[in-house]
Formats: sequence, structure tokens, C-alpha cells
Amino acid sequence: MRALSDIMEEFGRLSGLQLNREKSRVYFSSRCTQHEERAYALGVDRGELLVKYLGVPLTVNYAREHDCHSLVDFAQRRVEGWQAASLSFGGRIELVRSVIAGITMFWFQSIQIPSATIRKVEAICADFIWRGGMHAISWDQLCRPREEGGVGLRPLHTVRKAACVKMAWRFIKGGSLWVDWMANRYLRRTNFWACRIDNNFSVTFKAILRCRPVLQTAIYRHMKDGTTTDLWLDPWLGSRSLLELLGG
Repeated sequence: MRALSDIMEEFGRLSGLQLNREKSRVYFSSRCTQHEERAYALGVDRGELLVKYLGVPLTVNYAREHDCHSLVDFAQRRVEGWQAASLSFGGRIELVRSVIAGITMFWFQSIQIPSATIRKVEAICADFIWRGGMHAISWDQLCRPREEGGVGLRPLHTVRKAACVKMAWRFIKGGSLWVDWMANRYLRRTNFWACRIDNNFSVTFKAILRCRPVLQTAIYRHMKDGTTTDLWLDPWLGSRSLLELLGG
């Protein structure tokens, strides 16, 4: 712990940034012993897992329903703060639309939200629209386009899918530290398009790989001089790779 403390002090000296020990926490795995003594040696308080950042739980495993309870609570507080009785039906629709766009997208771009949590948030929004009474129109119907009899709300499972596809697109484009790190960890001997999903992959990378069928229908790779294109594995022939077309 002394070595770790020295490293943080050296980092502060070189960067000009100083650790705020009052706001800092140290987290230990279940295999670590002497938690309190180690935290005292660092001069910071001991934190409890699960770690959250801006309300979003940070986990390497699949987020469970109780991990996302704060999202449900936040949605509930938002709608309870509005005066539903003084709003028109259209006004309530627009406020719900702002909840879906403003709250959930940040979460969806951070972790994979369980379907049970999605259903709870949608139920809160539906109850607000109908003022807690009988739902004259189902949530699925409300989420249809206007020309199909709906009001154009976005079902949260499609928002979750869109956020995942966006992350997969960012991975393909590259140029980010997190992309370089994940590619070096998971794609050392293979290609993004040919990589098979392994149980040892992180939850995020598994979700990214599962978006490949959607991406293949929407992108086209230009060969140009070929220096950044894999002749066999990249989908430069329409939406398929040369290996797929030849039955490999």
C-alpha cells in the first residue's frame, strides 16, 4: 500500500493534479484481507461494491435488476415531480419522450440494461400518461409511428439496441483508447467480423459482436489501396466478406 501511495503522489507531482482523499474511496476484492488497515494506510475511506459513476453501476458482469434500481427510482421521481393533472395528453407524451431520451440513453451507452428494468421504466411512463388510471391504449401501440396509429414514442428495447449498434460502429471506426485496448485484448489473432463470441469476453464486447448482423446491412467498406482492409474477412463485397461468398 505504501508503494501505491507513492505512485499517486508521484502522479500528482508530474501532472499537477492532487488526490482529494476526502472524496476518494478504495475498493477491495473478496480475496483481499485487512481492508480497514489498508484503507487507513492510503488515507482514504473504504468503499463498498457495486461502484457507481453518475448513478450508473460499473460491473464486468451482466447488470442485474437490483443493480439498476436507481434508474427506476430516478424515472419515478421525474414523473412524480410533474403535475400530470394540469397537462394535456400531448404534454404528458412529450414529457415521457424527454425521459426516454434524456435518462435512458446515458445508461444504455454504459451498460446492458436488463429487460425487467426496461419494463418497469415503461410501466412508470405509461401510468403517467394515463394518470394512473386504465390504459386506453397499450404501450406497444403508443410506440408505433404516427402514421400507424401511435404517437411515435421509442420502445426502450429498440433504444437499447440502437445504443449498442452505435457503440459497435464506434469500435469499427477506431481511433479511441478503449477501442485499441479491446482490439488488443480480444482480436489479436482474428478480425472483428470473423471473431467468434467467447464466454470469457466481457459483457460489453459480447454485445458489440452481436450487433454485427445489423451493421452488415448498413455499411459498405471501400477497398481504396487495401492497406486497411482484410481481403478475406472484411465485408467489402456488398455486406459480405470474400470468405463468406466462397463458403469458407
